[in-house]
Amino acid sequence: MCPNLFIVDDEPEICEILSDLLSEEFDSRWESNAKTALELLPEIRPALVIFDLGLNEMRGVDFLTQALAIAPNTRFVLCTGSSPTSPDVAAALKAGAVGAIYKPFPARDTLIATLKGWL
Repeated sequence: MCPNLFIVDDEPEICEILSDLLSEEFDSRWESNAKTALELLPEIRPALVIFDLGLNEMRGVDFLTQALAIAPNTRFVLCTGSSPTSPDVAAALKAGAVGAIYKPFPARDTLIATLKGWL
């Protein structure tokens, strides 16, 4: 059985790309609306959530804070096009993200290994 993965990004294309890249190793579902994603968290019960730093409805750090209150045992991974030295990236990691993946995404095998390492 594949680990359950939930992708939250306001760009559906990014959600689809990640979902396709990871489909052989993860059972993935995605949502482009942060507020809806928060409502779905208890139902989906993912092992891992990949969330965008720049969501339309709220900041990624705010999403993370609210999501951790709903699903404290879930692992959250930041997805961003920002620099690893960005203050927003540091804030998300400090708030509880277990790691970050950066756009453009690494090779499929590298991405899968990285994500599995955070489970």
